Amino acid sequence: MQTGCSKNVKSPRSPRICHELNNNRDVAESLSLRNLEDAATRFVRITCKRYSAPPRHSRSVTKHSIASTQTTMAAVARSLSTCIFCKIIKGEIPSFKLIETDLSYSFLDIGPLSKGHALIIPKDHAAKLHELPDEYLADVMPIAKKIATAQGLENYNILQNNGRIAHQVVDHVHFHVIPKPDASDEEGLVIGWPAKSDVVDEVKKYHQELLGKL
Repeated sequence: MQTGCSKNVKSPRSPRICHELNNNRDVAESLSLRNLEDAATRFVRITCKRYSAPPRHSRSVTKHSIASTQTTMAAVARSLSTCIFCKIIKGEIPSFKLIETDLSYSFLDIGPLSKGHALIIPKDHAAKLHELPDEYLADVMPIAKKIATAQGLENYNILQNNGRIAHQVVDHVHFHVIPKPDASDEEGLVIGWPAKSDVVDEVKKYHQELLGKL
């Protein structure tokens, strides 16, 4: 069988295909087709598929893209000149910084409930949790985990309040990491938990109502 490039092969990639055919004689012959034109057509299909395959991005490229996106978001983060947490983020007010990322800033509370009480604040100024972009929320928990792990904490609370009657004092979303060194009310977070009983039917009804809104 002659394996030179046929003039009947029609493809915008024909020069490349001719080269492939001439250098892969055994491939063309092994196709067991009736003539070279059929073999070339099949080869065009296979080769075009190979060259049109999308590039595979390495993990490093993906991480670089994520980091670049986070940096861009941090650059356009909202800020309020009168907010004490925004001032801490900018360095206008000193703090005992722990971990800082493109999206978050953490530091030790100077009015702690217990030793090691830390705060994590997103760099975007939002008063309440539901007003904060998800990217900032996703950045917070790994930081809280690192702070708890570094202190060797076994008992602690992660606290986040929204609104005055829910005990929010500063109108900038923030998360507390509060160690609980013992079972007394002397240190750590002290919580009253006025749990209701005999409300299963009420919970069931609200469950259906809430599902329709999610």
